[in-house]
This record gives sequence, C-alpha cells and structure tokens, in this order.
Amino acid sequence: MRLILERSGGFAGLRRVARLEGSTLDPAEERCLRDAAERAAVFALPRELRASEPRPDRFTYRLEIEDAGRETSVRFDEAAASEALLDLVDLVQDLADR
Repeated sequence: MRLILERSGGFAGLRRVARLEGSTLDPAEERCLRDAAERAAVFALPRELRASEPRPDRFTYRLEIEDAGRETSVRFDEAAASEALLDLVDLVQDLADR
C-alpha cells in the first residue's frame, strides 16, 4: 500500500503532504489504514468531490492511493467529504506525524 495525502487551504493557506508506505508501517497500522480506506470507499469515489458552497478558509485535499493492484486519485473539499473519508484523513495525518 502506498498513500499520498496533500492538504492545502485553511486560514494560512499552507500546503502539507503526508506520504505513507505500507512497508514502513507495522502490520496493525497497515491493516487499520486499509480498513479506513475501505470504509471510505476510496476506490469508488469520483475523481472530484466539491462542496456546493466553497469557502476559501476550508481545506482542500488530494488523495492518491495504490493498494493490491488498484489505484486512484481523488480531489475533495473538506465540506464535501464523508465522515469516513475525513476519518481516513485524520488517520493518515496521525501516522505521518509519528
């Protein structure tokens, strides 16, 4: 599994990139990441999810993920994301920060 999450926007407009490789995670973390991606149905999402009322102070994300021969890239606004997708974002950021 390989995952890249880029976050931009917010009040400061800063860009943050988190990169995770399954081989660098312990098996429990990789399983948790894979389960979160499955709950968020990332491989079934459209290429873009946009909020009906975009706001400049909200975060925008780009997620690239490869796993078991599947790959996808999705751009989404914070306000357009499902709870499961935002949970995946939180998990990726937590794992990347440690």
